[in-house]
Amino acid sequence: MKYIKLGRTGINVSQLAIGTWSIGGLAFNLNMDSGWNSSSDRESLEGLHQAYNSGINFFDTADIYGHGHSERLIGKFIKEKQNKEIVLSSKVGYFKGTAIHAFHPKHMRNQLETSLSNMNIDCLDIYSFHNTNFGENSEYQDDAIAEMYKFKDEGKIRFIGLRLGHIYTPKRKSSTFEDQLNKDKKLLKIISPDIVQLKNNLLETKWPTWVFDLFEKENIGVVFNKPFAQGLLLNKYSPNELPIFPAGDHRRRKPEFKQEYLARLHKVLNNISDRFKLSNNNLISLCFQACFTNYPKACIVFGFKDKNQVKMNIDSWNKNIPIEVIEFAKQELQHV
Repeated sequence: MKYIKLGRTGINVSQLAIGTWSIGGLAFNLNMDSGWNSSSDRESLEGLHQAYNSGINFFDTADIYGHGHSERLIGKFIKEKQNKEIVLSSKVGYFKGTAIHAFHPKHMRNQLETSLSNMNIDCLDIYSFHNTNFGENSEYQDDAIAEMYKFKDEGKIRFIGLRLGHIYTPKRKSSTFEDQLNKDKKLLKIISPDIVQLKNNLLETKWPTWVFDLFEKENIGVVFNKPFAQGLLLNKYSPNELPIFPAGDHRRRKPEFKQEYLARLHKVLNNISDRFKLSNNNLISLCFQACFTNYPKACIVFGFKDKNQVKMNIDSWNKNIPIEVIEFAKQELQHV
């Protein structure tokens, strides 16, 4: 495993990190399916231990993942390890409960205290804004940012994170990526986050160069997520045998898991694999290496369902993939 300094935080993290949305289980939020049809808690814990034993020391979660279930699993995991070198990250902003808004300061504090309790810790290494929906007129923005800095001053969190390029789920039909990025550009100056999280994979090629230039200039820690596009880029889903997801699994509502999209993606991925004789493990390597071509100093978060999947990803992540293969894949996948 390779390790990097996560920007100006100075935290030494494994270049691969574990995301835990997929082990939170089935869930509902904002009147939508919001979870995953995950494995058993036993398999999830085995996967966390497999990651740690393979050199991964960075684990990312959020209050909304299984409504705290992922955090509680992490709490069980780190209790067994008792290792201060484990780096923990969580997020706030997608669950409002009975509060007037998810970013109301009192609610944010309640969510942080709950997250700390779930993981049985006193201080969280990274606490991030899970989205940037600060109200219809951004009326909660200033107070939410101030509260986040209070958490830091009080020693409840060490560093502040911000998720970039992410459109708040209920507003995806009324907003665009460009709109969101313009909003994020202003928030980067206002919040001055220590780290940023952003979706980066072979299907996401629209990041402008100023984004990565800013990361470099400000020495912001960079965490990429969804390198496999939730398994789509690994050719796991066949258009001839459509996946069936139960209620509570967010993939039920996504067009990318429907027949029309899967048929186009399947054709392109088969073309790439056939052209360069890529195995399933090579596809894993291709996805990881494509992320690093955008920003080599980033850390990549991936999800899992069991220890075998964790092991396969780690075993495959650093295999050499020629740059011409990566560029060809990027070009071809733009047409999906």
